Amino acid sequence: MAAAYLAAYVAQANDPFHTTENFDGHLSGQTGVDVRFGSNLVEKYSLFFPMKPDDATFLSDPTDSCF
Repeated sequence: MAAAYLAAYVAQANDPFHTTENFDGHLSGQTGVDVRFGSNLVEKYSLFFPMKPDDATFLSDPTDSCF
């Protein structure tokens, strides 16, 4: 659990929306920009996660599928 939290903080430290003074657009009146690009657009267009949970299948020997 600690490793997961640490990874999340390291990832956020490299995110432009998390490293600027105008985090989440609050200074420019564009609040919610972080959520829009971080999750809403990804969920809407499935840009990075084209698989759905029901698409997963069990692999008895994962090395057969890797190579």
